[in-house]
Amino acid sequence: MNRTESEPFNDNFGQVELSEEDKRIGAKTFDLFSKRLIRPPAWVVDKNGIVTIGRTGERIDGLENEQISTEFARVIAGFKMVEDFLPDYMGKGNKLVRNNMGLFMINMQWGREELQHGLALGNILEQTGHTTHEQTIENYQRNLERTFELPYSTARKIVIYGAFQERGTCIGYMALEKKAEKEGAPKTAKILRHIAADEAYHNAGYTEVVKIYYDEDPKGTLEDVLHVARNFRMPAENLHPNRLEWIKDLIRIGAFSKKIVAEEMIHQTLLGFRFVPNQAVSETI
Repeated sequence: MNRTESEPFNDNFGQVELSEEDKRIGAKTFDLFSKRLIRPPAWVVDKNGIVTIGRTGERIDGLENEQISTEFARVIAGFKMVEDFLPDYMGKGNKLVRNNMGLFMINMQWGREELQHGLALGNILEQTGHTTHEQTIENYQRNLERTFELPYSTARKIVIYGAFQERGTCIGYMALEKKAEKEGAPKTAKILRHIAADEAYHNAGYTEVVKIYYDEDPKGTLEDVLHVARNFRMPAENLHPNRLEWIKDLIRIGAFSKKIVAEEMIHQTLLGFRFVPNQAVSETI
């Protein structure tokens, strides 16, 4: 080692003051996480590309014998691209909720599961012959050259956004599952079904956190919910480099339309909160 260029060990520690809101919401979300949301890892993808569903022990092998269309593979690759922005989702999200005990733990579990989704999608593309392992690495690293910025600056708005976004992602993966079934790829469909179930679980978890915020501040939380709903956009709308072609692909397979966004995503998520007045729901969509 060149001693003149060596970096000294930094043994300094910082100090922060937790807000009363972080203390109250953090304790309540920790109880929610520890009693209802925490769960074991969902996926294992081994070196041979065999997927094991962690909670059931179900093995999905033989994926290399399935064939999916180029169009469908392109859509799956788009979903994987969005999942692969996880370093930004986690890094910036964790910074935002660092002082909130429960939200930080919820975010860590969410990130682990989203990582597994990206790995599973990459496995589908490799096993069905639409990409190589080297291309998977190249595409991931190319992703790192762009960044995702959080759409809002407060934890409450981000959690609200997450409830809408996770429902939208669930709807998208359900459409992909149906597409896989139509193309005669049942193992691909099964993986996509499990991912959709995870996204539904995330939507339910974020919905419960929003209710905790509402109990603390009904007026402010309702205002934030309606603001996020009226200005909602999925991450892929800004992240995908070929946005218009991507949307056309999604429309063709039934994963996206104005009606889906308004009725199945926004409307159903607002109803799920159980505190948004019916008139406000109607006016929002």
